[in-house]
Order: sequence, then structure tokens, then C-alpha cells
Amino acid sequence: MNFSVHTIIFLSVYFIQGSESYRRCAHHFNNRTHISIDKEYSVERDSSTESVEECKSADSCYTLWKETTNADNVTITEVLAQGCWEVSGKEECGSELCLAINKQTKALNNTKFCCCTEDLCNLNYTEPPFLASSDDEERVGFSITIAPPVAASLSHRETVVVLVACSLTLLAVLLALFAISRRWTDPEKGLLSDSVHLMEGNHRGNNGHMIDHIKLSAVVGQGRYGTVWMGYLENQQVAIKVFPASYKQYYFNERDIYCLPFMENSSLLTYFGCSEKISLDSNCAEYLLVLSYCSNGCLQDYIRLHTLDFNTFCRMALSIAKGLAFLHMDIHRGDKSKPCVCHRDVNTRNILVKADLSCCLCDLGLAIKLSGSHYYTLGEEQHAETKSISDVGTLRYMAPEVLEGAVNLRDCESSLKQIDVYALGLVLWELASRCSDLYQTSIEIPPYRMPF
Repeated sequence: MNFSVHTIIFLSVYFIQGSESYRRCAHHFNNRTHISIDKEYSVERDSSTESVEECKSADSCYTLWKETTNADNVTITEVLAQGCWEVSGKEECGSELCLAINKQTKALNNTKFCCCTEDLCNLNYTEPPFLASSDDEERVGFSITIAPPVAASLSHRETVVVLVACSLTLLAVLLALFAISRRWTDPEKGLLSDSVHLMEGNHRGNNGHMIDHIKLSAVVGQGRYGTVWMGYLENQQVAIKVFPASYKQYYFNERDIYCLPFMENSSLLTYFGCSEKISLDSNCAEYLLVLSYCSNGCLQDYIRLHTLDFNTFCRMALSIAKGLAFLHMDIHRGDKSKPCVCHRDVNTRNILVKADLSCCLCDLGLAIKLSGSHYYTLGEEQHAETKSISDVGTLRYMAPEVLEGAVNLRDCESSLKQIDVYALGLVLWELASRCSDLYQTSIEIPPYRMPF
């Protein structure tokens, strides 16, 4: 920006003397002389004091100058000093150009300072083009402060330390969140105590409700396809069926049956919702169904320990028959419908005794939806005449046609209904065998016996 004929003189001296290992800088003392460059800009110097200085203990050059504006709005530049500059850090003078590192202020008597690292680089001193003038600051309404490089930039080592510290902090937070989420979702390693476990999360419930804060208290049953827990949902006692990943098809099938329209019936369990989680023991997915809890357990255990009077026998038998009839029924209301559902595993282990000694059907993992010769499993329609229905259920309760492989697949709905009714007859026989009013007074009631 500030050029003069003295630049040519200094360069000539430099090339005549030759290149040495010392840094060469323009050297100047302030004996003022006014040199006009153009209408808007002028420089005050005393050429008699300018020379070239060899820097034996420094490797940088500097220029200290001041700019003022006279009454004619002409900018006057006054060079105060030039020479070698010894710095304490490499970052202080890291530029090859002599650019002002501080904006002139009245507090510094409107002086500017620059330093650079090339030979005679302090001859051409200027300020960065993005620095606004004081008039611009007043017009815009704010100022831009540019700190010296030593204060504005971090060293390489400091940058690495900051990045490593931030990375370690982020990693620690992620590990803590992961550990907390794993503990919240594991029913066997909860955060409360050894007997009560808490799970939190958003789980899909019946009719679109969300299930939160499920407390698992104790294991109350163990079946072929999973474990049954007694727990609490918003202070209401519930049963939670936990399916391992290897039996997830039974979970999905039972969930789909409970989610059918019009499935509310006193002879069926109430469905509250479902959830999925990761087990810490096996690191595999587990699937949960939240259902109503029956404190008296399954019917087989109850009649094994208790005899029945005739009224209790009738209450239990009627509730079981009503529940099975409800499953077999087609219901159509408006644009919604519930198809026929066959249980396919009716037995006293899959019937629960409620507090009023009525019963309800449970364990719908093998149940299927039917319509004539068509049936539906996991939401997919199948045709019994082209794809056979697998023989499932409990062996003692299987109908003869199932054991003989003679099920009529042309009308699988009627055939599977009859298979359920056959199993219902064996359940009623078990109930009757434990009803004291059906025996003569002198005859002792025999102990519980399973059918066949």
C-alpha cells in the first residue's frame, strides 16, 4: 500500500551486499519529512535515517506507524520506527506480509504495528482490507475487534488436547446413556430392588394407548414359549408374558388376536399392550404382552388343590364355554369385524381362575383366524386346501381326527371349531371329577386326575 522510491534503494542495497544467514530489515528513525503520494494519501519520513539492518538475534521485521486525517480529509501516514523484531513465540509474526495486527485506537495514540518474517518485508506495511475505518464503525453501528494472532489462535498441542478432551467427554456420556437404557429395559437387573423391577418407555397399548412404567415383581409361571411375570401398571396388578426371540412368532400371533376389534369379553384376558426389549443376559430381543392378572392361577392347579361345589362348578363351566363361544363367533359392526378364532390348545393349563372363581381363556399363541377354508396367521391369508394346517395342541386333549390325521380341510373352520369343543368336553370332565355335589355322601372324592 505504501510505496516510495526508497524501496528501490533498499532492494538495491540488499542485492549488492548479497544474501547472508541473518534476517535483513528496513531500519528507520523518526526525523519527519512530508512526501505526498496522491491527493488522498501522504507519508512523512526522513530518508536520511533509513537503512538496512541485519538481525543477528531476531528473525522478524516490524514497522510502527500512525495515520491521521487533516482538515482537507487527506490521510497522513507517519512512520515511527522500523527494524528487527524479536518475538517470544512463532505465532506472533507468522506472516510474510507486514499486516497491522491491531486497529488504531485513540487509546494507543492511533498507532499501528505489524511484523513479518521475510527480508525487507517491513517496507510494505499495511492493514488488512477487511478492517473497517472509524467512520464505517460509526455508520454501521458496531465494531470488529481483531486480536493479535498469539491471542486468537491455539497452538497445535492445545488444539489436540481440546479435541481429545471433548471426544472423551462425549464418549463417557454415550456410554452412560447406553448403560442406563440397558438397565431400565432389563426386568432381571432393574434399578429399584431385587424383587421389583421397573421398565420405562413408550409401548403400544390397547386402542392405541401408550404403556409406561411397568413394574415387574415376581415370576408366577413358566410355559413352553416363555415366562409369566406378575407386575404393576399404574398401581394395577397385571400379568406380563415374556417371549424369547426364538418364539417371537407366538408373540406376534397372540398380539394380533388380542388386537382384533370387539375382543373385550369377561371370559378372555384384558389386553393392555405390548413391548419389545433387549435382554442383557442373551443380548437378544424379548417380547412382552401385558394382560390382566388372575390371582388364583391356572385351573389345573386350582382343582388339584380344591374341590368344587355345584355352584362353583357351574360358574366355571359356563364362563369357559362362553369364552370359547365368543372366540368362535363372527362379529360385524359397521366397517369393523371380528372373524372366527379357534384356540387350538384348550386345556386346564390355558384357563385361569379369577378372584370370583369364574374362568377365562388364555394363551392364544396357537390360535388362528378362520373363514371357511381360509385361515390367517401373522396377518397372511392361507388356504387350507393348498397349505395344510399343522397339528398343534396338547396331546391329551387332541381330538381323534387330529391324532388320525383325518381333519376335513375343505371346511377347516367347522373342523377346528369341533376340535376346540372336544377339548372343552375334557375340561368339563376334569371339573366334574372334582365337584363334591356330584358324588354320593358316602363316597370319597377322588384326587385330581388328568384326562386319559
